This record gives sequence, C-alpha cells and structure tokens, in this order.
Amino acid sequence: MKFSGRGAELAALQQCWNEFSASGFSEPKTINVIGERGLGKTRLVLEFFGWLSNLHIAQGNRYWPPHLSKTGNNLELNPKLDACDFSHPIPFFWWGLRLPDVTSENAIVPSTLAAHDLYAMPHLISMSTKQKMVETRMDLVKVWGEVGIDIASNLIGLDTFLSVGGAVLSTVRIIRKEREFGQAPKRAELAGEEYADRSDTLLADLRTLFSPKSLGYSGTPGIIFIDDAQFLKSDPFFQQFVERLTRTVRAEKWPLLIINTHWQREYNLVTSAPAPDQPPPGDDAVVDIFLKPNFELVATLVDEFPGLEDEQVQQIIGKTGGNARYLEQIIKLLQTKRSYFVERDLQKPLTEAGLAKLMGQSFHIHEVVMARLMDESVPESVREAICIASIQGITFSTHLAKEIARHFLKDECDRAFLEAETPTAVLTTNGQADAHTGHFSERLFYEAAVEIRDELERIPEGTDGLTGMMCDLLVRRLRLPFAQSAHSLDENEHLLNLALEVMNAELATEELESLRLVALARRLRVDVYRYNLTSAKLKVMELIEESRKHPGLALDVESLSDCLSFFYKDKKANEFEVSLALQSLMASELQRLSDMGRDESIVNHILETIYASHYLIVTRSDFNRLDPTDSGFLELAEKRIHACLLFCQLHLLLIKTSKANDKKPPYLRDAWLELAKATVAMSKVVYPAAAATEDPPSAETSPVEPSEGVEVEPEEEERLMRLCIASFDFLDKNCKGWTES
Repeated sequence: MKFSGRGAELAALQQCWNEFSASGFSEPKTINVIGERGLGKTRLVLEFFGWLSNLHIAQGNRYWPPHLSKTGNNLELNPKLDACDFSHPIPFFWWGLRLPDVTSENAIVPSTLAAHDLYAMPHLISMSTKQKMVETRMDLVKVWGEVGIDIASNLIGLDTFLSVGGAVLSTVRIIRKEREFGQAPKRAELAGEEYADRSDTLLADLRTLFSPKSLGYSGTPGIIFIDDAQFLKSDPFFQQFVERLTRTVRAEKWPLLIINTHWQREYNLVTSAPAPDQPPPGDDAVVDIFLKPNFELVATLVDEFPGLEDEQVQQIIGKTGGNARYLEQIIKLLQTKRSYFVERDLQKPLTEAGLAKLMGQSFHIHEVVMARLMDESVPESVREAICIASIQGITFSTHLAKEIARHFLKDECDRAFLEAETPTAVLTTNGQADAHTGHFSERLFYEAAVEIRDELERIPEGTDGLTGMMCDLLVRRLRLPFAQSAHSLDENEHLLNLALEVMNAELATEELESLRLVALARRLRVDVYRYNLTSAKLKVMELIEESRKHPGLALDVESLSDCLSFFYKDKKANEFEVSLALQSLMASELQRLSDMGRDESIVNHILETIYASHYLIVTRSDFNRLDPTDSGFLELAEKRIHACLLFCQLHLLLIKTSKANDKKPPYLRDAWLELAKATVAMSKVVYPAAAATEDPPSAETSPVEPSEGVEVEPEEEERLMRLCIASFDFLDKNCKGWTES
C-alpha cells in the first residue's frame, strides 16, 4: 500500500538523524513513535529506513536495499541478505526487533533476543571489516581473502557469516551451537567453550563495535528499532537488556539511535510513572513523535483504484477514520468485489449500487476483516487451516497445525496452508518454505479465526475438539526424546510453552503432572542451549519448587544431566547455588530411579553428577584459608557441608547401583574428610563450648554464645545446629571403620 499523509512525522525522524549526524554521532537519542493501532507507526519507521538508505545509494553506496520488503501483510523489519550488497562498506547499522503480541489466548512469550540476534550478526561482522574496506578499497570477499577465507562473492549468505564471524563476535558462536539442534553432540560435550549470558554476550559484542572507548570501535552509526515496545514487560529479560543498553549508550555516547513504536494508552501509563533509571521528562536525549488519525490517504486509495470518482474517494476515506490499517483491509475487500465496479473493472468507478453496498456494510474494522475471511473467494479448506492454526495462538508450530489439519482436510492440507499465506495473506512464515513456526500476519485475522472456528462444517467439534487434539499431540511429543520432539529450538520453545500453558489450565491426572515436570525441565534445557542464563537460573528454582510439590513424580533425567554439565563446566555460567540446587534435584531423581531398579541405566548420570559435585567442591577450595571470625565463614561452611554431603550420598548411590558394595573408592574418603572438616569448623564457631570438649554436638547440647566476631541469629543458630548433627550422624553411620574425622 502506498505511503502517504505522514510527511510531517517522517520529517521529524529525518531531523533527528540530521541532528545526530551534525553532532558527529556523539549525541545518542531514544525516539518513541506513539499512536493507536493501525495508524502506521511501523510503516513510518520503515519509510525512514528507505529514506536513509536512498541517501547513501545516491552517493554510490548500495550496501542496503532502497526499501524493506513485505511478506503478505507482514512488514519485514530487517532486509533479506540477498538484497544487501556486501561489496560496499556498511554506511550505518540497522537492526529491527518485533515483540510478540501477548494478549491472545495461549499467549506464548519466546525469547526475543534469541529470535532476533541472528538478523544483526551479518551487519555487525560487516562493521568489523569496514575500516579495512575503506582503507584498501577492497570489498568484503577480498578482505576475507587476505586472512585466508576463500569465498566466492555470489555465495555470501547467512551460513558464510556464521562460519567466519565466530572469531569476531561471541554471539555468533552461541547461534552456531543453537542451529545444531537435533544433530549436534550433547551439550555436555561442548565443555571448554565459555560464554556469558546471551544478553551479556550481545551487549559486549555491541560495545566492542559501538563504544568509542573500545579498540574495535568502527565509527559506524547505528539504529536499533523495537516494534511494539508496549509488550516489553512480557519478556523481562529482554526488557532488562534494553534498559542496560539504553543506559550504556547514553553513558558512553555510542553512535546509536533507539527507535520504539508504542501504543498510545500503554505509553501514557509508562510515562506517568517512569522507572528510576529512565531520563526525566523533557530530556533532549528522548524524542516523542505522536501519530494522529491520517486523513491524507487519498493517494493510497486512488493508486489502487484509479477510476474512483472524487466523491467516492472522500466517502471511503471518511469512513476509515484516518486509520491506514482499516483502509488496507477495505482495499483488499474491494479487490474481491468486481461486481461493485462499472463493467466489473477495478480500474473504473464504483457503480451506484456497488458504492451503496460498500457504504451500507459495517465499517468496524473487525467486521471488515471478518467479511474478507468469509468471502466466497476464500476456499473453505483455507478458512479451516486458518482456524486450526489459531488454536495455538497468534504464533503456531506449522508441523503441529498440519498434523491436526490432516485429520480433517486430508490431501487438501498442504495446499490450504500455502494459500492461507499466498494469496490470502492471513498466515505468514516470513517467506520460508521450510519454516517450523509461523504467525498470523495481523491480530485482526487471528481474532476473526477464533470467532468462526465453531461454525466450520467439517470440524463440528469446533474449539473444544481442536483443543483436545492439540493436547493429545503435545502429550505425545513430551513422551519422545528431546531431540525428536521438535524440528528446531524455536519450535521446541513454542511447543513447551504451549504445553505448559495448557497443562496449567487443567491438570486432571498424575501423568499430566509428571509431563508438566518434563516440560519444565526441557524448557530449562532450551534456555541453557540458548545461553539465556538469567532465565535458566530462575527456571532451575521453579523446577525444584514444582518437584517438591509433587514428590515421586518422574523428571526428564536426560535434560537435567545436559543442563547440569553446562552449569558446572562453563566457568562463566557457574554459580554455586544454582549448580548445587540442580545437583540436588538430579540426585533425588537418580535415587528414585534406583529404588525402581533402574540401576544400569542411571550409572552414567550418577557419574556425571559426581563430577559436577566434585568440581563444585574443588573450585571453592579457598574455604580452608578463610578466617573463622570472618562474617562470610558460616555461609561458606554451610554451602560446603551441603556440597560434601551430596557428593558422599552420590558415591554411596553409585556403589549401590554398580553392585560394588565392598569397594569404597579412595576419593570418597577424601570427600568424607572434607565434610568432617567443614562440619567441625562450623561447630567450633556456633558451639565453642561443645567444641572445647572435642565431642561433636548432639541434640541435647545446650546452645552457647558463639565466638567473638560472629553474630548468629537464634533461628539461624538452630538451623545450623541441625545441619551439624545431620552431618555428624551421616559420618558416624557411613564411614566407620575405614576413615577418621
């Protein structure tokens, strides 16, 4: 649809860029484009990209295409790689991110960074070579050739950038591992490669190229575009990333503009109570551009139907209320109504009867969309496919949707989904023929599908029947091994979140409760694979809490083992509390399996957990050098006792399951000695009177004043007393006769 009527708002964006450029790109800004739905916020920002790109094209730099493409009704926020010309140095950086609509049923919140950082990588890699390209006047392929990377210029694609970019950007290495899902070695075998949390890694990569203080500073200005920023709170980890990025950009004066689009009402709520770290009202670093209804859409309508009379144009524009999205739906409706036009010719005026029919229809945008979906030009099988996809929400797994659809549509299934995307333009997979996930191109289409899916003749069960089939298939997938349960991490994340959403709504059986724990463990695994470590740590604690509510239910031991190996082998990710919590959960599940007689199948998992436990103890070896009067001594001693107890218990489980009761490994003695030392050290601090008798404390020991310099609250004192008693009892029961404490 032709862009029109937003000249003043586009000029405001252009002025922001010109001021930014005039400052030598040393005065970064945040620009908020604010307006109600359908007023053209996203389109305005994309027109700004086109203006900026064409400025450089006019100067001979064709790195960026002259405009961003559109797939069906879906406005693309990033250019396709084959539309970029990498023989030119990158003139500016552009990265678009769209937050998902979370207001639908079964609303799923995927990882925003994981879904979008891939789009930024090729252009960040281009930034890293820009100076060399400018100095030598060589294109990207020749620059790569000078360092031994031999690639033909016509073969440059995403895989090329990912293969060469790991040496420059740590995020690239994360993406490479993530794309190996289903064919890669176990995550445990990736030990030795160190990454921080995905958001930390990406922020560090951006700092390398954008911070004037960095040795890798490229001097290239950039724009990060966040579409639908009103949904930021739905992804708290991405929200934290944006807040940290904004603070860093301002503090270090990065050459970067951040552009947000925002619904009016939600923006008013945010700005009425700004966060403490947000800039004050009137700050020059923040620019607000407000969009009002646009009544200058005449050119757009006439461009589609040049034969319309002036009076017809004015009546139609007046009925839209200046809403560009509304006009777009009316245009698409008219394109299917040749009978409304003189001689059935879309290039001629509307007939008097045709205009009357159009104006006589309800002009509520929802009803216009409904009319489009129910129009006779849309095959019934396409309507059915659209409704089946809507059961999952605005985003859907293409494989799950088609699996349900084949039950009803038989051989029509694949063609129905193709036509739902082209030419109907209701569903979209962003032009990817082998896409594992898709989404509705407009929320309005999703809402219309929800409304009509109980009226379909070939699906008489309607919503209830489709939901039941979806639940059955989700349960079936949870029973499959992790790598076989989906075709990609994106799809796996979507299906796991969908399963949890459905299971949270109604859990009727113990089996579903158990499968919910499996889904939680696998969702944790997805976060680990994606290096969403902040999220992963929270999910560990959520999984532990849920497993305590349902003791005795099975967990996904493969997923736990894979996550466990990551948390103890990756030095940057390792945290004592998280690792210990995950080890404890794993030990409980292994004990449960052992009690069921699954000894042979769990030995390797026990060994893996023992290695994790040993690593945790060894890497905290500063315990013996810590002064008992130090304020952190008791906390460290408590952690060490818990870690050593777990380590010893795992060895006893290994001895039991490997049928080697008469063989006590020598390293177990060392672990028990460490446990004894930590317990005695704690007891001397908490119970100096008992320690003076050189006897371990017992339940009858009266509490005494702790050593000077260490303050212990009564409740904490009682808890530590119980821990010491449990530890000594464990030593007394299990290590008599072959070690001394």
